[in-house]
Amino acid sequence: MYYLNAIQAGRGEAFISGWKVSKGMFKHLPLGFLSLWAMGYGLWIHPKAVYIGFNIGQSCKGVIELGVRKKELLESDIKTIKSTVLFVKTKRNNVISALLFLFWIFLSQLFFISPLMLIGLIISIVIYNRCSVRIGNIKFEYNLIRLNP
Repeated sequence: MYYLNAIQAGRGEAFISGWKVSKGMFKHLPLGFLSLWAMGYGLWIHPKAVYIGFNIGQSCKGVIELGVRKKELLESDIKTIKSTVLFVKTKRNNVISALLFLFWIFLSQLFFISPLMLIGLIISIVIYNRCSVRIGNIKFEYNLIRLNP
């Protein structure tokens, strides 16, 4: 996809993640979750590339959707691949497209930030409650002194 769309590798990851999310890569479950996380990260680094990739993904076919075998795909030339994969324009309402993009932004940010929220929750439980954790033979005890009013 980098070569077909003439994009650089740095912005390319953000572009490809937006493209994959718009193409509905959740048919392939691990790829879908990874793409959603990458879109969440890409929105912080290269938001314009994610938006462009999302829009292009809505207006073209993916290689997976073609059902072409790997050997046939590798033997074909770039012009043939571009004519069959890219630039299959479909009419889509701009309002619906924008709402879909906003939905996927929200969901991707939730996926991206959720590990940080989980770490924060664990830290707050450890700090605000007496907690002991045993790792092997080592026991860690946390006890916060609280003043009663």
